[in-house]
Order: sequence, then structure tokens, then C-alpha cells
Amino acid sequence: MTYTNYQPTPVFSSDGQPIMPCHPARARKLLTKGRAVPHHVRGIFGIRILDRSRADCQVQDVALNIDTGSSTTGFAVVSDDEKGQRTVLAAVELTHRARVIKATMTRRRQLRHTRRGRLRHRAPRFNNRRRKPGTLPPSVDSLRTDTMRVVNTLTSMYPISHISIEHKKFDTQLMVYPDIRSVEYQRGTLFGWQIRAYILERDQGRCVYCRRSRVRLELDHVRPRATGSDRVDNLVACCRECNVKKANQPIEQFLTDQPELLKRILERLQRSNLASAAHINAALPAIIRDLWQLGLPLSSTDAASVSWARQQLNVPKTHCYDAALQGHDFTSVVSLPSRVLVLRPNNGRSKQKANVDRHGTPIGRPFRQQQALQHHLRRHNPAVGHSDRRQRHGPQLISTGDTVRFTHQDVLHTGRAVIKSAGRRVAIHGTKPEISTKIERCSRLARNPKWVIRRAAPSQQTRAEAATK
Repeated sequence: MTYTNYQPTPVFSSDGQPIMPCHPARARKLLTKGRAVPHHVRGIFGIRILDRSRADCQVQDVALNIDTGSSTTGFAVVSDDEKGQRTVLAAVELTHRARVIKATMTRRRQLRHTRRGRLRHRAPRFNNRRRKPGTLPPSVDSLRTDTMRVVNTLTSMYPISHISIEHKKFDTQLMVYPDIRSVEYQRGTLFGWQIRAYILERDQGRCVYCRRSRVRLELDHVRPRATGSDRVDNLVACCRECNVKKANQPIEQFLTDQPELLKRILERLQRSNLASAAHINAALPAIIRDLWQLGLPLSSTDAASVSWARQQLNVPKTHCYDAALQGHDFTSVVSLPSRVLVLRPNNGRSKQKANVDRHGTPIGRPFRQQQALQHHLRRHNPAVGHSDRRQRHGPQLISTGDTVRFTHQDVLHTGRAVIKSAGRRVAIHGTKPEISTKIERCSRLARNPKWVIRRAAPSQQTRAEAATK
């Protein structure tokens, strides 16, 4: 197995159907000879062959493998030949925004009783009084929506004939207490126990800090409530003196002279950090349900076979590489990309220089004046920044974030559009000095992908994520 620093370029036929990708050098030759033109899909570059249709091309069986994660999800488009050799056609890494959404919702709850929070209060309406069955929390639902956006993009760029996903169900109780067995496992750790009695029994009636017994014990938060929780794994039994002495100090500062005890307590907290596992347990059934609706054959892969293949091939533990090693139909991997496509959703936000409505039309005084005209006059007087009515509502509409191309000073420029001058001009984002032109002189190559795209080495899985596998 060899690592490559490139990924094959997606190729489309003359009728816009995806076919087998090609080497980037061959794609450049096709563009130079005029046999192909650039074809962007949600900001991802590809080429479209002008002289060959889908019926004239030989398409192989291509599979899409998915390795879900709470913070990162890996995607791999693979193809296996008759000899059992696997070729990785694409490797994509999606960075989720679940933590950001959860922090935002938590902050809103904290501001609910303040004046700033009451300013955004909205009276409950009929459709908002009760959640629909199967509704997921916003932080968990973002895992599903972002994953399906990438799946829909990859299925439109590659001739996908099969989808495989690593199906895992994390046992949170067994992850916290690996020694629990039999009836205790069925009943749960707190069956018939009060929390205080359970913690005293777990810590053997001793203070975890000074190890004294036969003293009055209290419950202490290892991590303060501001940064921790009231869960059992964050509570320990300690004496009154140690509780007062520790106060709100960080556990690392309080146990500086006891490194072994500090290591043991931190290992317990790290092992019981079940937020990642809980997110996957809640979002994975919804993702599988949406994948079934695509109409493609769907199969699941266990984590044990992926781990065995990773050890045999000596591959680093990343979500992209775990996705590339799913399945049992291969014996070796021909090539593995060392740099993958990293997608980070930006939730549709963009650096707009002019406020626009849902159609991309600038909102301002000229636009309001145009809307105030009568209907027959409005048809012959289009809004500012648009040549005619078709461009405003049709497929040629250009808005902030779209990939555009235009000629400036006899040089062809391609990049991300930024609407300026109340919609009259379009500039290329990030150019200094700024490169801009009139909106009528540029053509759109792709719509705003709603995510930030870059190429980088695949990120290693965190220790918490690796512990769940």
C-alpha cells in the first residue's frame, strides 16, 4: 500500500451523469485540449466531458463507505477489482458543529430570565407547542442533516451503486462500569439504591483524597458544576476538611502532589465521558433511515473487522481511513490519499457586503423603489443588479457565496463571489487588490455550497472517540 498526495478528479459525461474519475493530470490535458469544461458540485471541482455520453463509458461498481462520529464523520468512495485490490477514489472528512449548536442552546437557556433573553421571546404558536414524534435535539439533528448533505453530494458526483455504514451501538453502562455483570447489568447501576448510598459503597466508605474512614463523608464534585455535571461519575465521597480545602479548585491543582491519585480520577472521568456515544446512539438510526430512502443497496459493517484490517495494513486511526477499510471484498489497498477533502459547515453564513433576500436580490432603497412599481412596470424595470426578470428568478441568479468566473484585465478569474455596490458588482473573495466586475459580465459555476472546503491531512481520532470503539 502506498500513500498518494492527490485524489482522482470527478468526471461527468456530456449529459451530466457521473462516470469514473480520472487522474488530475489527465483532467488538465482534457481541459487544455478543449474536450472538457469545469463542472463544480457544491464547490467541489470536477470536469464534464463534451464528446462522450454515459452510454459510451464503462462504469465500474463503486461503493460509498461511511464512518460516523460525534465530531468528525469520514466518507470514502472505493472501487474493488477482480483481484481484490481496492482503490480509494475519494476521501472526505466532515467536521460537525454539534458542540457549537449545543453551546448556543445552553447560552440561550441561561439568558432566558434576563432582559437580553426576553427580547427574543416568541409566543408559542400552534405548530410550536409540541414536538413531532421522532424529533431530535438540534445538536443531534445536525449530525444527520450534515451527513446526508455530503451523501447526496457524493452520490451525484460518483456512480455510487452501494452504500456501507459502520453500525455501532455503544453500551454506555458497560463503558462506565466494565465489571458489571448478570442481574446488576439488567437492573442498572442505581437499581434500589440512593445516589448517596451508592457513592459511599463505591468508594468503600473512605475519603478519596485522604483515604480516611470512620469520619463524616460528604459528596464533592470533581469538576465544578459550572464545567461539570451532577452525574454519579462526577461525584466522589470526601471528608469535610478535604471538601473545604478543595473548594472550587481544579482537580489538577488540588492533587498536584498526588499524581497517581490524580491519574486514577481523571481516567474515570475520561472513561465515563459518554456525550459522544450518546450523540451517535441517537443520530445513527435517523441517518440509516434516510439512507434507505435513497433507494441504493445499504449494508452495515462491524467495528471489529475494520479494526482488524487497520492493524493488518498498519493504517492510522482516522475516520476517513476507517471508512476506506469497510467491507470484506478486498485483500489489499492499492493507494490511500495522504490529504483528504475537509468540509466544515458554516450554517449558510457568508461574508455578505450587501443584504439580500431569499432570492439573492439586494435589499435596500433601490430595491424597495422597484417593488413599489406596478406589476406591468416592474416587468420592464428589473431590480438593481439584475439584467432581466429571468436572471432574478432563474438558474443564472448570482448571490454571495456562489462560485463564479469572469474576465478581468484579459485574465480569467474563478472564485467565491461577494455581492457589492447594492448588487451591481461581483468581487472575488480574498483578493487584494480586489478583483471585481459588473454582475452581468460574470457567470456562475456552482451555487453556494454552505460549507468551507480545504484539503488537509486526515485528523486523528480523539482519545474519547477511540475508547468507544
